[in-house]
Amino acid sequence: MAVGFGFTILEEFFYGSGATIISSIVRMITIGAHCIFGIIMAKGLGTARYYKETGRKGVALEYVKAIGIPVLMHTLFDTSNGMNPLLQSKENILLAIGIIISFAVMAAMAALQVIILIRLKKNVGKYCGMEFRGPVLFFMTQR
Repeated sequence: MAVGFGFTILEEFFYGSGATIISSIVRMITIGAHCIFGIIMAKGLGTARYYKETGRKGVALEYVKAIGIPVLMHTLFDTSNGMNPLLQSKENILLAIGIIISFAVMAAMAALQVIILIRLKKNVGKYCGMEFRGPVLFFMTQR
């Protein structure tokens, strides 16, 4: 989560300069989203590593999910908000459709973030119980 938060803060400074009030509010939603992306990646990468070290199947699938789910979610958000040509339309009906699509995707992403956090919270004991006696990483041994 910390990596996602750090990344999004830099991104918000970059994209947010000269932004309108509305786009600044929309940008705030991406802070939580990037944190969730980091959590999804960490869960997938950690599970893949556990599966690999313990000889379980599904290592490749966990790696694909760790990268694929956040990329898919981010792409969906970008295409419905930042790159949605309907939001630039001069036609009121097309602009209204673009706004509806944008809000629907933002609402779905907000709901999905809550669902992911609840699901991870329910399984936190399982994830914390995963351990293996593999090689210790160099940076983990330094004090």
